[in-house]
Amino acid sequence: MGIPISFITWIIIILLFTINLVINISHLYTFLYTKFIINTSPIKSQAPRYESLYLTHCENNIYGINTQTNSRIYISFIIFAILSIIFFSNFISSFIYNIIKNKYQMKNEIKLLGYDKFFNKSIKSEKDYYVIYLLFIYIGVSFIYYGGVMSYESIGYNTTENDASYNIRSIDAIVEKNLKCDLYNILIDKDDYTPEINRLEKYITTENNINELTKTDKIEEINRILFTYTVSTELSFHHNNVKMALTKDKSDTCSEVSKCFFVSLSNFRNNDIFPDYDVLKCREVISKMVNYNTESINEIKENYEKIRNDVNKHSRNITKNKDYNMMYYKFHLLFVSLSAILISILAIIFFVFFECSSLNTLINSYYIDIDTYFSNKHLIFIKNYLCVIFGILGVSIIIL
Repeated sequence: MGIPISFITWIIIILLFTINLVINISHLYTFLYTKFIINTSPIKSQAPRYESLYLTHCENNIYGINTQTNSRIYISFIIFAILSIIFFSNFISSFIYNIIKNKYQMKNEIKLLGYDKFFNKSIKSEKDYYVIYLLFIYIGVSFIYYGGVMSYESIGYNTTENDASYNIRSIDAIVEKNLKCDLYNILIDKDDYTPEINRLEKYITTENNINELTKTDKIEEINRILFTYTVSTELSFHHNNVKMALTKDKSDTCSEVSKCFFVSLSNFRNNDIFPDYDVLKCREVISKMVNYNTESINEIKENYEKIRNDVNKHSRNITKNKDYNMMYYKFHLLFVSLSAILISILAIIFFVFFECSSLNTLINSYYIDIDTYFSNKHLIFIKNYLCVIFGILGVSIIIL
């Protein structure tokens, strides 16, 4: 005896709404948590890692998706595409049948695909029908919304998000090109209590092949050493370096460091990520490597300043549209995430406790339908409590 199709549909609906709930709670939590850190920190910082907006820009890099579309949008679209098939298949087929038969009057009835129950407001429980009808409307609107967002982004109209992603990837490419992983691992080693500048000098003396390089290659190699030392020791990169130091597998450090490098920063100087060459602690060591040759030193400085200016320019390009991006970001939280949380909770409760009679009976000793439950006076308190909670969340999103 096989598993009933109705049971499989029931499980799929609960599972999809649960995933939708988790996605949106996680999204809302990230926003509230980062805003809490920003507003309670004793030192006010412009660090990108404190801003959830930049974390959303970073998701493509984290999950390795070669598109501008956020992975959360993809997952949500798939969820509502499946739910639309379940909720709309019978509605569409009935609508087409009525057109063919020249009958345009639709029944007040909803039949889910693969589900053995009809939801009709004139039969048994009226509230059953209205809950399904609410989910019916919500699923349709959400499917259109996420489909529209994906189409909008695939066409390339989301220029500000594309621009942010491009500049994030540009910074990553600079870091990946100029970071020497072996030196970086030495400099961030927390078990070595030798000063970083001494570790640098020791590294240089063991790299016997540096002086064997041509002048151009030598300057390039020295610039990579200079860049790596700066990334390893400057305050802007402290947070990421601590995280990397705790990584057991050091073989893929460069890949990890350059993964959404901008968002991992703990810099206190907004859009001024790298310091000027003239204030670097390792200038003396670098100058010594070229025997204090003025021409070589100027070339090293020029190359470093170019990298510095490029990174800082990309950083400014990412942050310049923050107000516009934040407005859309808050709109999504306020009207999409909050409604998703509320309706997903309703859907899960409805299908788990009212569509599963055995569980309902087990909890209540006898089956309590949704009409009886909604007539309970205690429910009014719960509803008011939830309204206050969601009201506070909505106001928090607007003012933070």
